[in-house]
Amino acid sequence: MLAVAGLGCKRSSDDAVPPAVGPAPAVEVRYVLASVAVVRAAPDPGAEAVARWPIGTRVVVAGRQDRFIRVDQDGVRGFLFEGLLSETEPKLAALIASYDKAPEGAFEERRTWAERAAALAPDDEGAVRRLVDVLDRLGDRKALLRARRGLETILAAKAAEAAASTQTASTSIARFQGPGRACLASSPRREVQVRFDHNSPVISGSVDEESQGCSEPEGCSYWLQVVGEVTGTTCTGARLVVLQTEEGGCLCKCDEADAIVPTTLRFLDLGDAWVPVMHREEAPRWALQALGKIVVTEEHVTVAGLSLDAPDEIDLGDRKRLRRAWDGLRFENKPGGSVVKAAGGHQLYADGARFMLPRPDGTVVSYERLIPEREEGISTEDIDFDVAKTSTQARVATRYVFHDGVASLPKLVPVGRVRETKDELYTYALAEDAQWDERYANYAAATEQYRQVYGKEREQLSKRSFIDRIPLLLWADPFGEYHVFIREDLVVPEMAEPLVYLYAPQPTRVRIDVGENVELIAADPPYEAGWSVRTRADGQLDDLSSGRVISSVFWEGRSSLLPEPRTGFVVAADEVRGKLEEVLPKLGLAAREVTDFVEYWAPRLQAAPYYRLSFLDPRLVDRMAPLLLSPAPDVSVRVHMDAKPLARREKIAAPSFAPVPERRGLVLVEWSGFRRAQPSVPYYARNSPAMCLPRR
Repeated sequence: MLAVAGLGCKRSSDDAVPPAVGPAPAVEVRYVLASVAVVRAAPDPGAEAVARWPIGTRVVVAGRQDRFIRVDQDGVRGFLFEGLLSETEPKLAALIASYDKAPEGAFEERRTWAERAAALAPDDEGAVRRLVDVLDRLGDRKALLRARRGLETILAAKAAEAAASTQTASTSIARFQGPGRACLASSPRREVQVRFDHNSPVISGSVDEESQGCSEPEGCSYWLQVVGEVTGTTCTGARLVVLQTEEGGCLCKCDEADAIVPTTLRFLDLGDAWVPVMHREEAPRWALQALGKIVVTEEHVTVAGLSLDAPDEIDLGDRKRLRRAWDGLRFENKPGGSVVKAAGGHQLYADGARFMLPRPDGTVVSYERLIPEREEGISTEDIDFDVAKTSTQARVATRYVFHDGVASLPKLVPVGRVRETKDELYTYALAEDAQWDERYANYAAATEQYRQVYGKEREQLSKRSFIDRIPLLLWADPFGEYHVFIREDLVVPEMAEPLVYLYAPQPTRVRIDVGENVELIAADPPYEAGWSVRTRADGQLDDLSSGRVISSVFWEGRSSLLPEPRTGFVVAADEVRGKLEEVLPKLGLAAREVTDFVEYWAPRLQAAPYYRLSFLDPRLVDRMAPLLLSPAPDVSVRVHMDAKPLARREKIAAPSFAPVPERRGLVLVEWSGFRRAQPSVPYYARNSPAMCLPRR
């Protein structure tokens, strides 16, 4: 029985007919498909942002207006562009499949899917690696920096996990049984005799190139050769093997200043385990997995008569000197070319520009030509110019720095000799004006820009006067190869690549323009007669032209012809990172900005043994590359680095630092830099030992 309140009667349920109830209205659901979707207060791309929802966010459709959908999610209401929503929940496999289906050259389309996949699964190596690859191909350096940082975090976590796994495996088999144990127990000194034999083939292979740390992989490669057999002990029959892999696991194409460092390791193959020879290094885990091997890291042996020592330099006489370049497998029974005997009893094989010193175990030490003049340049004070063929201005004290090698020689004219060596110096024949057109055009443009930046004149040479100063010299080294040197005071600096950050206590719309004297080469977001952004409390920016959320504004342009700085720091290449981390906070950069600066510039300042690091006066930066903001910033921090590669340490006065300004109101922060002319530095000095595949 059902009692009905308010009525003085009772009614049986059998007597009542319930009212008809229709089905509940269907709730229309969508899912955010964009990496991050900006919810607007109105159906307008320029309307105020009320929320930002990550990919995969479930939203309820509340209505439509034009191409916008009115959405509701947990009480937050606003408008989203319909193209940012999907009827189905995005899945990682589907996003990656869309990336893979995109045409090979459709980089923007691939970028869209890669960004979505990485946003949905930021810890997935495959997704982040695809994003790194497409950003690298697009040349988006700022976004690439962020993506690579994410990839490095993933790889570091995997490396830590792999190291823990490998350590456990090594410990578990440290007391292995079998012929290997008898071999090690028989030799207290762990020294074995080996009969070397280099006739066995070199075995090569590669594995899983998608997960080994390459932004542009060629394959994670290894090479293995059996180079000898143990004799005279209970280890008889054990084999000496040489394994070469690429450090980090991959053979990658190289970016500028990058290199691939081969790791050459030796092991005694005891059948049930490998034991390191002469060291306790461990081969890359991926290579051992590919070979089905496991290494006993607690043990090691030495091979009698096998020395891995090799001189860093070798003198061939007649001013011909060699410098050690890299170690590796020989890949053949004997190096090709002719035999060269050098001082100290060294016997090398020469094959063109390559020189190799063989070792008993079948590996070689490769040497390259050592040309001090390429590293140090040639000072005009060390040149006896032919007075009849050169002007007085050509003999003004300056320096010529190495520019490039020469594959073929045009018509040359002699202009002098190196005083100490009597080597002839040449320049291009003056009649061949076509040789000078581009060089003079670059010089003239830089000189005009100097005038605009500094507000004062700089001597503007005519084309004929420019040539009369002999901006280029050609010189043949002791091996007969020609090199081009360029006059340092006429060198145009390389590109400057600034990042611009904006901070404000409340959302502020800001217009940014560059000065008329700035020559823009690239920009992100695109420079459309300026940038329009809105600041956020978290330091990010809304790009009002595209609706994207960005961390900073990137632009690239040609810098002015700057005078040589008088203050700075001279540091070795491996000290660059530490010095930048020390100095940049003193110039006013915050932790986030220091990290971005160091991660971008430190890898690009590794090609020379030393660097002079200087930082321009912010007032000069304002004249050189003015940024015009509306509204004007309350605080401006502009850090511009002037870096110069050096062949050796030089003395320079230390700079003084102004007090770091207190950040208040609207704050503009910008960092940038450029590299001056670079001396030629032998490959060994950049990465030792190393070899690199050039980018195709």
